[in-house]
Amino acid sequence: MSTKQFTLPYDGGLIEKGLPEDILHSFEKIPVNIEEDADFASIKIAHKIMDCIKSRKGTFKLGITTGATPVSVYHELVKNYKAGEISFADVEIFSIDEYYPISPDAQQSRNSRIRAEFLSQVDFKEKNIHIPDGSVGKENISAYCEEFDEMVSNLDLLVIG
Repeated sequence: MSTKQFTLPYDGGLIEKGLPEDILHSFEKIPVNIEEDADFASIKIAHKIMDCIKSRKGTFKLGITTGATPVSVYHELVKNYKAGEISFADVEIFSIDEYYPISPDAQQSRNSRIRAEFLSQVDFKEKNIHIPDGSVGKENISAYCEEFDEMVSNLDLLVIG
């Protein structure tokens, strides 16, 4: 597997010379549904996540992100968990973002927020929660990121904002 490397001549500027045409002018073909109401969309997304978890035999690998956009989806998942409609006991969770450098328990930590709003309110097993560590030293950060990237590969589903 080759990794494509691109360089920027200055912040925000992509060097186009030598860049393959199919990359420069490609368009993703990702199906999109536009809903009239964010709450209705969050309910649909939460139910899609639940359907995927329920249909999986064994451990389900769910990637999540923090921020304002997915919070209503997480609240809907919590609501369904409390109603007995879903269990997260067989779900391995991977948060994909964090500020750096930051302490894991800092109030501004994105992942302390996701723990408060979602992870601590459902039945995730602590051993199945994987959150980037924003306190890794600079001398080890590249190796840490490589390891985390490898661990996050092959997700069953990724929720992003």
